[in-house]
Amino acid sequence: MAYENGLPGVSAATSNLPVGSTNLGVPPTLPPITNSFSSDPDDRIKQDVGYDGMDNAAETDKFGASLAAIQTLSGFNSSAELNANFFKDPSSDDYNFFRDDDYDSGDKKTLDRYRFYNNSEGNSPTEKFTKTRTVEDILL
Repeated sequence: MAYENGLPGVSAATSNLPVGSTNLGVPPTLPPITNSFSSDPDDRIKQDVGYDGMDNAAETDKFGASLAAIQTLSGFNSSAELNANFFKDPSSDDYNFFRDDDYDSGDKKTLDRYRFYNNSEGNSPTEKFTKTRTVEDILL
């Protein structure tokens, strides 16, 4: 069992945390010691990355060959909103708070507002929440 706070950050306390590698992501190898993120807010960005243990840039790198193969499929439309969103976030795990301003400006209805509410990447930003994480297992 591994949790997001076991992922390496940028601070001296977390920069050398060991991680593994699987076909699906980057899991921490140490068991959880506490039920909280690092006290360094710069670590939160590196640790609050969801079930796969990777941010969007790392997901794009990890799944680059598959993403390239998808683009070669007959009828692929790179300008379609669904496809564009998939290429921005290959694991489709970005969190969006249901009361964010982007929903208000787009006059989104209730179902649209909750569409990304259960996603796990970025669901504990330092400016909105406490250091306690949502205890998401990284199961790889």
